[in-house]
Amino acid sequence: MRTLQPGIKKKITDEILSEITANFGDCFLISVTSVQGSSDNILPSSLAKFIGTKNKLSVITGIYKTSKNEMKAKDVTERLREKITFDIYDNEVYNTIKGKDILIIDDVITTSHTTNSLAKFLTDNGANVKGVFALFKGKDSVKTDVMNLAITPEELE
Repeated sequence: MRTLQPGIKKKITDEILSEITANFGDCFLISVTSVQGSSDNILPSSLAKFIGTKNKLSVITGIYKTSKNEMKAKDVTERLREKITFDIYDNEVYNTIKGKDILIIDDVITTSHTTNSLAKFLTDNGANVKGVFALFKGKDSVKTDVMNLAITPEELE
């Protein structure tokens, strides 16, 4: 079982956890996940479990990317042109998210494209996306329709 590294746990301060509880205390957590069956992008899932445990919030699993995009070598324009799609593992997960308030969890928001795609997917499937939390945001992060609590690495110093 993978867990968060101690250094990452330190960055999620009690103040940040309290802010999540104050703003999203009734929300369910959903992490940005990789293609089904892949172990890529495991950090958001671990982050959601950690925040869920600390704040006594439920984590919903079973939503995954259906598109495998290699974004790391692409510039911002190429990333934003990529279509990012998601799917739901089964009807039980669909019934779980329908009508629920959701906080999306990610590790890094580079362009906001993935989190916006997931937010649209969840909304289209009956969920109410209330916000996005990420440890870091990139300099190319664009404005998003959902509240973004991410911080830049410089803000940690």
